[in-house]
Amino acid sequence: MIANSYPQLSWVAPQPPPTAQNAPDAVGLAAPSPDQQQLNAISLDVVRQSVDKLATGIAASQERLTRSLDRIAASQEQITRSVDKIAANQEQITHSVDRIAASDAIAGAAVGGPTSTPLMLPWEAPAFVAVRRVLQFLLEVGPRHCRFS
Repeated sequence: MIANSYPQLSWVAPQPPPTAQNAPDAVGLAAPSPDQQQLNAISLDVVRQSVDKLATGIAASQERLTRSLDRIAASQEQITRSVDKIAANQEQITHSVDRIAASDAIAGAAVGGPTSTPLMLPWEAPAFVAVRRVLQFLLEVGPRHCRFS
């Protein structure tokens, strides 16, 4: 429509398809030259080789990916087995500790007291407690009220 209104834009208008009447060399359009045929064949071969290389590369990448996924799955199975073993060992240790505690309680009740000496932490020892109390006193009273002679 625009090309019809403005003759200088006629090149924008759609061109009619070539026919025997308006084509100057209709035979030349139908049969490409031997050089053109050879160029087309070479181009087609290059495209086929490129596609083949791409397909080979994709297949190799897929194979590597499959192997990697298989290794990851095997590692995950091994980790699961290890975690299951650790959980079983932990459960066994808990049962053993419970049995030892129960046997200590039974033995202690039969003898009249605990069978083992309780563990005393260093900060619960009498000497440590005494030193801590002296230091707390000195901090509360302050250095002015203390005489060291």
